[in-house]
Amino acid sequence: MAQIKDKELDKVRQKIDLVDRTILESVEERFELVNDIVRIKKSKGLPIRDLEREEEVIKSKFALTELSEEFVAKLYRLIIDESVRMKEDS
Repeated sequence: MAQIKDKELDKVRQKIDLVDRTILESVEERFELVNDIVRIKKSKGLPIRDLEREEEVIKSKFALTELSEEFVAKLYRLIIDESVRMKEDS
């Protein structure tokens, strides 16, 4: 399918690109903070994974948005799963 060239579309697409960049930067910052959490937990001899806390984090986000709870839960489970993978690799 040929790409449609339209100034109005291009302007909105540029805004989407900016939002996407912001999302990725925020997720990267979150992962850096997870590394801090891992370091603190290791120094205190605490377990790295806290399933109860993970569920609290997910559920606490529902009130922050009008997005569906299903979507928010999937998004945060994906983020948390990647955080866990990163913890295991460190």
